[in-house]
Amino acid sequence: MKATFNFSKVFLFLSFAVWLSPIGSVEDAQGLDLATGGNIVDAGSYTSFSSAIDAIGGRRSTLLINNQTIVLEDKTVPQNVGLMFLNGGELDVRSGVKVAINGPLDAGLYQIFSGTGSVSIGQRSVKEVHPEWWGAVADNLTDAGPAIQKSIDASPEGSVIRFGGGTYLTSAKIVFGPDRSYIGDSHSGSGTVIKQMDSSNISGAIFVSSGWVKNGVFADNRVIFRDLLIHGNKENNKNAQTHGVLSMNYYSVFENITVFGTTGDGIRFTDQNSVGATIKKTAVGNKVIHCKFIKCGGSGIRGDDHGSILTDGYLIDNEIGSCGEYGIYIARGAGWKALGNYIYGAGLDGIFFGRGWNSQILGNTIDNFGLNSTGGVASGIVIGAISDNVPCLINDNIISLPRKIEGKIYRGISVTSGWGVTMAEVIVGNNIARFPGSGTFFGAGGNGGGSIHLTGNKVSGAEIAISRSGDKVLIVHSGNSFDLTFELFADGDSTPSVLNGAHFRVANRQETIITGFDDGFEGQRIMVVFDSAKTTLDFAQTSLRGNSGVAWVPNPGDFMECVFSGSVWNCFTGKSK
Repeated sequence: MKATFNFSKVFLFLSFAVWLSPIGSVEDAQGLDLATGGNIVDAGSYTSFSSAIDAIGGRRSTLLINNQTIVLEDKTVPQNVGLMFLNGGELDVRSGVKVAINGPLDAGLYQIFSGTGSVSIGQRSVKEVHPEWWGAVADNLTDAGPAIQKSIDASPEGSVIRFGGGTYLTSAKIVFGPDRSYIGDSHSGSGTVIKQMDSSNISGAIFVSSGWVKNGVFADNRVIFRDLLIHGNKENNKNAQTHGVLSMNYYSVFENITVFGTTGDGIRFTDQNSVGATIKKTAVGNKVIHCKFIKCGGSGIRGDDHGSILTDGYLIDNEIGSCGEYGIYIARGAGWKALGNYIYGAGLDGIFFGRGWNSQILGNTIDNFGLNSTGGVASGIVIGAISDNVPCLINDNIISLPRKIEGKIYRGISVTSGWGVTMAEVIVGNNIARFPGSGTFFGAGGNGGGSIHLTGNKVSGAEIAISRSGDKVLIVHSGNSFDLTFELFADGDSTPSVLNGAHFRVANRQETIITGFDDGFEGQRIMVVFDSAKTTLDFAQTSLRGNSGVAWVPNPGDFMECVFSGSVWNCFTGKSK
């Protein structure tokens, strides 16, 4: 007998179903809009799922599934047919069979699909897709990875993959598709956790772009990740480099995500697919906002560079703690902005932006860096290879180095220019830096030229305020507060450098005639205090002007103040008594 009901009898039928069924009720479903049809059809009254769909034909109807229904042949559910699953009702899609659902779908948070066949859901069928529909259980015991993957593979573009509370385990990478949102309850340990199972040693990442896996030649479209905790479980997975997220997408947003305990990076933006081929065009504009990256073996946030592809990203208000490599590492920093991040305990540099071009590093706090046991140079902030005539900004950051590691050279901020001739400018202003009696506040280098403006910075504890390798980069500094003892001129130097600040001492042990000062910039003011009587200032036929053009031999305690016009030093000499 055909199991169809007039719409006027819907209430009576549904009430009877609620009373009759001990394993589920209509209330278990999510509120399917019954306006899809004037008929309620019981799938159990037909010999197969396919015959039930065929019997409905073009009528607007709701197909009620209250028991396991085996699907043995490919079937498309048309838009005029809605599927309502009660608890205990499911489609068992057998191997090789495909079911395409184009009508509305409604179910609670219980399994409604089983079998090894495939299910695809149309764009207008649901707003949210739940891994629980494929049997995922967030119990911190069951491998939920296959069910999560099936939910993503079945989901339509534009949909939300909605995770509930609890811990979902996975033993394999989860491949996320583009044009979707992946949303949990919260990124706390009591919210939604996606955790790598013990001894899984996932290669790549826990979440991986589908384009990367499929060796796409272009970046994937955007995705949104929000309110998830991704747990790398590195203590029980030490035999592979596993990132939290590996993204080959553009214009994507990662917000309120925590990545904890990975052997690799917290999140890695890549411009190469899984076989190492560099993608074409761009993967620009990615955003990481209000996230946490804690105890990652690699870097907290990392961006690759195999061409001008990964540019113009935003890293805002993130916490990055105790990562083995960099806090933030962006190989091509062009257009990237790091704003208001808190980075502590970085193994190498706190923030590294290579290939600086309109790069901005503003308002970050970097507490302790360079903690790995190897030697070399560690910096709180680095902008490398500045180029062209576009400025970069390093402003309003706090850099703190509570302790030092022997054998390592520390710098608060480092800037280098590229190989080509550049007119680039870098503004380094209003930063606060504290060192434990060691290190350099600012270091500059490179052969490409450019100018660096240091202004309003406040530094304490550093051994050296400013250092420079090479003479191509112009450094202009004013209004800085370098809490150093007076910088000491080298013994016997006839043209000592004034690059390193504004206050200097002279304590020559050998007779020395000073004829000028190196590394000055127009408008620079310096004070020089003399601690010995073995120095002569030559004010005749040199770049020094003052003392009526007569040579001056100061006594210990005498001083001199000078200002640089760009070509000569105009000096005032003074005696201590």
